[in-house]
Amino acid sequence: MVDYQTLSIVLTGIGMIIALTYYALQIRNQNRTRQAQLYMGIINTFNSLEFRTQWHISESTKWTDYDDYKEKYSPEKNQEVLTANVMMFTFFDSIGALVKKNLLNLELVDGSLALSIVVTWRMYEEVIKGDREYFQAPSMWEDFEYIYIELNERDKYASARSPHKI
Repeated sequence: MVDYQTLSIVLTGIGMIIALTYYALQIRNQNRTRQAQLYMGIINTFNSLEFRTQWHISESTKWTDYDDYKEKYSPEKNQEVLTANVMMFTFFDSIGALVKKNLLNLELVDGSLALSIVVTWRMYEEVIKGDREYFQAPSMWEDFEYIYIELNERDKYASARSPHKI
């Protein structure tokens, strides 16, 4: 014979387990929804006319080494390229920070942004590392480098390169 007090405690426990499971599933679903919304915002920025214009300005640069780059594209000589590069580097650095902090899934980035990140890093790696030394700022664009490293470890980007450096 089951007493009502024991039955009440068991049913309360079962109810709590069901409620906690439901709550955990809701939280998981909300996190996925937030990531999807964040990703769509990133894609909208990436595909915007303003970003694409800056992208093309940045891609049109040609240099042989860090000194040549600084000579051709210093703030005094070409503010337009500097602005375009800072915009791109900041954008990719922000994506790297989001992935590093597990706020954005690397698989989402790998889908449509990876090639742009890999090619841009390879194009500007010498410039970024030169600027780190010049400005004595070793963490400059470190999350951009982080996302590059994470994506570069995937074999499908091994041969991706930028044709713009002479």
